[in-house]
Amino acid sequence: MRKMILAAAFLLLAIALVSCGGSDPAPEEAVRNQGNTEMEYAARGPLETSRASIPGYELFYPSIMQDGAHPIITWGNGTLAIPAYYQALLDHFASYGFVVIASTSTMTGSGDQMLGGVDWLFDENTRAESIFFNKIDTDHVGATGHSQGGGGTINAGTDPRITCTAPLEPIPGRVRELQGPMFLVAGSNDTLVPASWVTSSTFEPALVPTVYGIAQGAGHLTPLGDAGMMRGYVTAWFCALLLGHEQAEEAFFGQGESCEICNNPSWVVMRKNF
Repeated sequence: MRKMILAAAFLLLAIALVSCGGSDPAPEEAVRNQGNTEMEYAARGPLETSRASIPGYELFYPSIMQDGAHPIITWGNGTLAIPAYYQALLDHFASYGFVVIASTSTMTGSGDQMLGGVDWLFDENTRAESIFFNKIDTDHVGATGHSQGGGGTINAGTDPRITCTAPLEPIPGRVRELQGPMFLVAGSNDTLVPASWVTSSTFEPALVPTVYGIAQGAGHLTPLGDAGMMRGYVTAWFCALLLGHEQAEEAFFGQGESCEICNNPSWVVMRKNF
């Protein structure tokens, strides 16, 4: 069964690459129903960004960095995918001040490659010759990834250094061992990793504070490119948990109408373990 899933994932990703790798367009209704926080964080952040490559990883980061100010986001690709498929999203994160390290591995389900990226940046933060010397906020580290990389995100999130996670349409991982809050994302039109599977395999057994959002109209290819209708809230999640943005935090953890995502008709939301 798993081999069939991986093969299907590769086929879909290959089709996306041939068609220029764009993510699924957000339905018109979803665009009309965006909330203020979602729209704010879907827009590009205020910082200019740079990109670099090292063996095994691609890096996206602010061109000008301040001492100790930049949390890490470690990324895991979908099956047989590479960071180029998600470049617009990863650069978007960097524009908000994150240092993003994306494994070039095409099989990231173990989470080991994602944690290897964290190891490398922790080391660079202490190396005087590095551009990242004393620039990394090692107390705030996020993990996110797509499909198989979503499962890798969950597995990486069992490491106590990982502050929070945002698995996107993930295959199952060791969710009961997660250490920090999770924003779990599924797509209502995802036929490869259906929302029903995400619900039973990841949301229901989760023991950490969890916000589970099913993006209405999103398919399995939505996270490609700039992540389409998922981009705003995924960015807001990391800005809330890693940068302390209070408006973004309220959009997930608020009560009643102050929980923006809960009241956004483009999302079906469940929350637990608060």
